[in-house]
Amino acid sequence: MRTKSMLAGAATLALGLAVGQPKASACGGFFCSSSPIDQAGETIVYGLEADGTLTMAVQIRYAGNDDDFAWILPVPAVPEISPGTDQLFDRLRAATEPTFARRFRTEGTCAEPPRCVSPVDCSPRGGDGCGYDGDWDAPEPLTPRDFVDASAVTVFDASASDAGAPVDAGGVTVFSRRDVGPYDTTVLGAVSAREMLDWLQANGYDIPDASEPLLESYAAGGQVFVALRLSSDAETRMIQPIVMRMATDEACLPIRLTAIATVPDMPITAFFLGDARAAPVNYSLVESPADNPGLWYGTTTWTEQVTRRVDRLDGRAFVTEYAGRTPAISLRMQEVADLATLDDPGHYIMELAARGYAGDANLLRLFRAFVVPPEGEDERTYYNCLSRGEDGCGEPASFDPVGLTEAIEAQIRAPSDAAHDLVHRHGYLTRLFTTMSAEEMTVDPVFQLDDGLEDVGNVHVLTRVERCSSQYYRGDAPQEDVLPDGTTSSASEGRRAPSDQDYCDEVGGIPDYEATDCSDPPASSGCGLCTVAGLAPIQGGVLGGLLFFWLARRTRKLSRRS
Repeated sequence: MRTKSMLAGAATLALGLAVGQPKASACGGFFCSSSPIDQAGETIVYGLEADGTLTMAVQIRYAGNDDDFAWILPVPAVPEISPGTDQLFDRLRAATEPTFARRFRTEGTCAEPPRCVSPVDCSPRGGDGCGYDGDWDAPEPLTPRDFVDASAVTVFDASASDAGAPVDAGGVTVFSRRDVGPYDTTVLGAVSAREMLDWLQANGYDIPDASEPLLESYAAGGQVFVALRLSSDAETRMIQPIVMRMATDEACLPIRLTAIATVPDMPITAFFLGDARAAPVNYSLVESPADNPGLWYGTTTWTEQVTRRVDRLDGRAFVTEYAGRTPAISLRMQEVADLATLDDPGHYIMELAARGYAGDANLLRLFRAFVVPPEGEDERTYYNCLSRGEDGCGEPASFDPVGLTEAIEAQIRAPSDAAHDLVHRHGYLTRLFTTMSAEEMTVDPVFQLDDGLEDVGNVHVLTRVERCSSQYYRGDAPQEDVLPDGTTSSASEGRRAPSDQDYCDEVGGIPDYEATDCSDPPASSGCGLCTVAGLAPIQGGVLGGLLFFWLARRTRKLSRRS
């Protein structure tokens, strides 16, 4: 069995946070207010490269004011840092989201209910008793083209690094300082956490002193620290993901640091792109907790179910939500280089929308830098006016299509292409999930890749089985739910079939064989005799014979009356 060890990676430690949380507002234009930011969950994507290096993408979420945002992460090696894209996380999540499908199956043969008709005009009363077997909400089957073919991908080159000549800053070694997307980033090392905190605080990073004891163990272990804060021109409330590439096969998730600024039972999702399934080493691996019918009927959520299961293990457990071939998601964006020649900002925005670019906070940040509205105009209102092609929006105070195009290429299109390549150079994907509260964040998880572990699907099928017999009509027989692990639970005890007369009384009719005073025969329901337990409807000559018999019986009764 081949294994590859690594420390689990990158909780989004948000330090120095304010209490307030902004509200989102609705919008009908291209640029809309972003959703409120909170630290309600963390998502990390790891790419374990063939050359032994690591790519780690981190989706950052926090609660508070942007001006207070600061983030620090210990890593085992000096990383190359670049902006990421939320689409990587959104597409991976959508492709592997736990799905709860239902099937309906009948076993045995139920009694057929009588045909009930109105005693006045012989119109049908009640149902026809027909049912079906099959899927209620089964997913589409996947084909080989839905998965990545990693054999056709060139090996990733991770030789580049942000690190230049280290700068000794009095007890702190600064490996790099530069802007990355909306962030000011610093990569530094220190023997003492106190010296590092002093340097960060002196340089405008709002890192609380309460983090010192936790950071000390990482500093003593020789870890390098990545510190981020929003740059002075970042006015949006959407925190762009970051990507770190490191010459190491270990990814560190300092979950102990996250305890400083978290919410109870915070969901943590980790994706692992490699050539085998990932599993925790020092945490338990919990079998799928899809053993509650409420997951299919909406009375409980998957997160609640996982939380109950991992809480039994003091929060030190993960659930494998998916393990198998990597879904072939597409993340590439259309080129925009030709837009640099446009002198109309409205035309520019409409071209972006036509090419699939979303008016999110990252694009809004770039427009603010390169498209200045007329004096006194609200930025978002002005940009949305342009995007709708309306007259009277006004000429911008300034418009730099060349600078805007270069920024979009570097900060939106390039990260999307890099994310696409990250996914498509790995043939196997694992998705792990857990929830943790602050008091449970005491041990940093460690994972390994293990090619001896089996695949895990994300589609969970519950089968509702109806146990038919001659004592029940179909739909009234006892029913039970069969869960994916084979366990069963009663869904209905059933209702025994009443007499023909009682049944027809319930639906406001009489049995059709007692309808002797009607001028016309009962109308057909259109389904013939019901299909039960796989039998086909009886049609053709049999029904013709029954109809002839009924008409002959009707004629004899009328002739006796005359």
